[in-house]
Amino acid sequence: MTDSAEYGPSGLGVRTVIIMQGVNDLAEWNKPQQATATRLIAGHRQLIRAARAKGLTVIGATIMPMKNADLAYSDKAEAVRDRVNRWIRTSGAYDHVVDFDRVVRQPADHDALRPGYDSGDGIHLNDAGYDALAQAIDLDAL
Repeated sequence: MTDSAEYGPSGLGVRTVIIMQGVNDLAEWNKPQQATATRLIAGHRQLIRAARAKGLTVIGATIMPMKNADLAYSDKAEAVRDRVNRWIRTSGAYDHVVDFDRVVRQPADHDALRPGYDSGDGIHLNDAGYDALAQAIDLDAL
């Protein structure tokens, strides 16, 4: 692995990792291995430990809304998302937090994506949504 003028720096020089995990777990709310806040938070803690063991700065990203994703959304999953997001924001477990939830949610309905950021399925972002996420990252934290 080498740096390249065409493709950018190699991955070997990584200093920071952004952990954005949980939405797919919540989308599987009706499966036998149902996601709980306790399980998701334990997973975040495990990822944080692994990253820190490599000397990396660890940034936590909140779980984005998914209310209009018909097959993925449930009130129960939303309650778990809220609890995990509260933990990400307030626990101090991460070196920094980027609040993707607040960036892309509807101001009048915090459980749904802004229409201008929704790819059309209620859970995945379009290009404008991904650009909004990129703009939300504090480059000095990297």
